[in-house]
Amino acid sequence: MANQWQTTNTPKPYSAVSNPGPVLQQPHQSQQEAPPPYTGPPVYHDTQPIVEYAIIVPRPGAGRRFLSSFFVATFIWLLLSLLVQSSVNALQFGHKHHGRSVGGSAVSSDLNLGNCVSGKSWNQARRTSPFALLRLNFGGDAQASGSTNFTLPISSDALLFLSRGQNLGGSITIITSPTQSFQSATINVQATSNSQQGLQQTKACLLTRNANENGVGVFTPTSGYSPLWNVNFHITVILPDVGNGEPLHIKDLETDLPDSSHQIGDLSTKILFDSISLSGSNGPIAVQSLATTSGKINTSNGQISGIFNASESLLLATTDSGIRVDVGLTSQGSDSNPMLTARTSNAAIDANINLFSSSGSGGTFTVNAETSNQPLKIAFPNAPSGSTLDLQASTQNGQASVILDAAYAGSFDVQTSAFEDAKVNVVRPNVDGRHVNFSGEGRGETAGTVSWDNQSSSGAGKVVVEVSGLYVYKKYYNRESTL
Repeated sequence: MANQWQTTNTPKPYSAVSNPGPVLQQPHQSQQEAPPPYTGPPVYHDTQPIVEYAIIVPRPGAGRRFLSSFFVATFIWLLLSLLVQSSVNALQFGHKHHGRSVGGSAVSSDLNLGNCVSGKSWNQARRTSPFALLRLNFGGDAQASGSTNFTLPISSDALLFLSRGQNLGGSITIITSPTQSFQSATINVQATSNSQQGLQQTKACLLTRNANENGVGVFTPTSGYSPLWNVNFHITVILPDVGNGEPLHIKDLETDLPDSSHQIGDLSTKILFDSISLSGSNGPIAVQSLATTSGKINTSNGQISGIFNASESLLLATTDSGIRVDVGLTSQGSDSNPMLTARTSNAAIDANINLFSSSGSGGTFTVNAETSNQPLKIAFPNAPSGSTLDLQASTQNGQASVILDAAYAGSFDVQTSAFEDAKVNVVRPNVDGRHVNFSGEGRGETAGTVSWDNQSSSGAGKVVVEVSGLYVYKKYYNRESTL
């Protein structure tokens, strides 16, 4: 496998992304001058007889005493925080990632490392003054920067991207280029640090897992590494754009990048993944578009946004940040049951979910959506005739709105606080052949069924929407433009 890889410290030129389409817009510090050198008081030689006298030192003012105490306490707090963070990071990586150590960083035992770039092997970009160390800790410039390139075979069973270590975070961008070889992916890794020593101890390595899984990892030590050193990386993955109207098939792509964000280009018509797993934390995952059989998108404290297409399963999970997506679920046969799960907390969910069938009609779909303390808004603009939808949507202490396509048939159950109305609004009630029957309507819960004349039963669909708290909840089961 090693002979399929190439590594060089010279960045490989490549053209811009071809027709990237609409780009999702996502939603540094002044430099301090060095203090003047300290000059001690002049030295006086004893030329007078020794006499006894008293030196009276004026007591500093209250404001000056407060500022002195404040700065001393702040310095001690910052120092203790860095030391505690260092210890916690080491413990977290030691417990979470069982296996052997790579340069002091714990990695899974099923990973094998190939060629690594570290120390002076980095293609060093620039240096700044020694005072950049202080500036970077408060958002300033880097003192050291380096880059390197790797090449991975597109035929891999999985493309892997991993980061582990102390004070390490960054971002990854995945794009396509028509100048990229059809058989390979180019991986560019850039690393910046507020310390030359920090960069020297940072490694970028080729990875292998199992028989034909290949990737790139970025590592910093978790021991013997100064808590004052910070390393920020950026990984750019350049995939081929075959440009023949057919998407390139990639078996699997996985990222596991703590404290990092993800930017995914307009891939849906160019790349088809059997499986894709994007995992980060403390950063957003923004996707222009992608298509996959199954996908897992996980982060925390970062928004998930973009266009996602899946034919088997799709998981969108974050915390304390919103989910704002357009999703296409495609049923590919009678045994197919595409499933979407969207989950967050303390943030809103806003999703347009389009349901498709490869045969043009029918299909079974499952959707679960859950949040808390913020609104939940789900719309189904399109659904095949004769399809079956199983929807479970809930929020706590927030409003909810669900709009179903006109083709829906089945039951609905709207549940809310016993002190609030559970409302179901029929947008266009006078539609020939459709029947809406209420089995219960009022405070706390409204339930019923929707059926069509050409169906032998009321339909197998099931929609349950739950709202807890004291917010008025509305559910619309037919979208006016679809009737």
